Formats: sequence, structure tokens, C-alpha cells
Amino acid sequence: MSRGGASASRARGECARSRSCPTGSAEIVSPSNAAHDRVTKRRLYAAHGVARYWIVDPVARTVEAMALAGGRWVDAGSFGDEERARIPPFDAIELELAPLFPPRG
Repeated sequence: MSRGGASASRARGECARSRSCPTGSAEIVSPSNAAHDRVTKRRLYAAHGVARYWIVDPVARTVEAMALAGGRWVDAGSFGDEERARIPPFDAIELELAPLFPPRG
């Protein structure tokens, strides 16, 4: 079984056993496996009702936020590393995004 299939099966089994899944997930995109993070995991989280999904891309230096609505992901904002963001469910505070990324050099 492929790496994606193995982790997807493991996650399905863990959610079924515990009868709960996380309410949110933040992924740091792996340059060698970006499709897995952006496609496979995104579909898996939606199928299990994970309400929020953030994708942190260290190469593009961006944060993409999504919210699950009616079984589909809805854009909750895209932000660059120089921005401060209010991203639900933490929109009561302003998040400084630059510290998420390595220094430019």
C-alpha cells in the first residue's frame, strides 16, 4: 500500500475507534509530497468532518485556511508571511505569520 493509503487507512481506523476526530488540522506542506498534503489529506479530513484545515507552505511562505461547510471546503483566507491574520476559529486574536517560516536568506 502507498504511503498515502497507509496513513489514510490508519486515520480512518483511529477516528472509528475513538468516535471522534480533531476539529482542526494544520499541515506543513512537504516539498517532496505536496500532492498528498493538498489532495489526499484534504479529502480525508473532509470525509471525517474535520471543521478547519490550514495548509502552511514553507516554500511559498503562505498559509491557506479552509472551513468545512456542507461537506465541502470553503476558503477562509490566504495569507503571506508578512501579514498578520485573524483566522477562524482564532479570529479574536491577530496572528503574526512571519515566525512560522525560516528567516529569509
